[in-house]
Amino acid sequence: MELPELRRPIIIDQLEALLRRLPQQHPKREEISDYLRRFHVGFSGEKSLAMQLSMMPDGVHVFRQIHLRSPIQNEKFQIDLLLVTPFFLLVGEVKHIAGYLQFDTERGQLLRTWNGETNTFSCPLRQSERQAFHLRKWVEKRMQVSLPVLYHVLVSQDQAQIDAPKTESGIYHAVNLPSRVRKLMIEHSKRYISKEQLRKLCSDIEHANRETGADLLHRFQLDRREVMGPIPCPSCGKEPLRRRKLSWGCFSCRYRSRTSHLQALHDIGLLIQEPLRRKDFELLFLGASDRSILRLLNPWTKREGYYYHIVREKTSAALGSLSSAL
Repeated sequence: MELPELRRPIIIDQLEALLRRLPQQHPKREEISDYLRRFHVGFSGEKSLAMQLSMMPDGVHVFRQIHLRSPIQNEKFQIDLLLVTPFFLLVGEVKHIAGYLQFDTERGQLLRTWNGETNTFSCPLRQSERQAFHLRKWVEKRMQVSLPVLYHVLVSQDQAQIDAPKTESGIYHAVNLPSRVRKLMIEHSKRYISKEQLRKLCSDIEHANRETGADLLHRFQLDRREVMGPIPCPSCGKEPLRRRKLSWGCFSCRYRSRTSHLQALHDIGLLIQEPLRRKDFELLFLGASDRSILRLLNPWTKREGYYYHIVREKTSAALGSLSSAL
């Protein structure tokens, strides 16, 4: 089976960009770093499913990291793993957590004990159930048919000990996924959609899948100006870079570069969705004249009147070319 490419979630890029844009002494850095570690751990867990997914029975279509909008109040919802068959859909919430995991589904919580410390999290089975609800509504709107939508929690960390109610059969180690799916295909033998409808459903999922990222400034209660500050010197970190003729320079260590603004523009494009005015870039482009700022913005932005939209595809391609040249 050819598996879909698992792309790194854009929120990881956003969080890394936010850390690059904030000063080292910023009071929110530790909170942001902890949040980033959680997403790195989750992404590692999803990558570890490759072997299990390669063992899926014939006729199972695999989707990973799906982002859709529910017809219920246009709410965004995200699915780690989605298996599509003519008989049922399966929503998988992937958790890469070690330790003793006690699933209290009645109270909607997960208790995790690790190294003598117990922490409480929201119940991933309830999360998966909500995703299944929105997916069911999404499919009904497009297909005018109601498929069974199952929801499971897949623990991808081998060092986890699972303690779940016996009535909740959808919580298990990810290594058991292929055998569970085979069993489900025996239990759910009624076909709800034709081959043509199945192809259309898979196509609709692919075309509707849009990862827009998160509003991290709102999430961490940050002002936009906090990420629009000067470019720090990558060599010594003591001074911000200033524009000097056709390059950027550090007065402290004499570092020089012609392209330091590219990473900053790319990061700002990841973090700020709304258009910006030229004056918003004055602090970022420290020491540059109005004319220089316009020259620096022109190749990497789309202008609409007095406003500039940073085109991330352009800055990303330029950064990739610079990285390849090193």
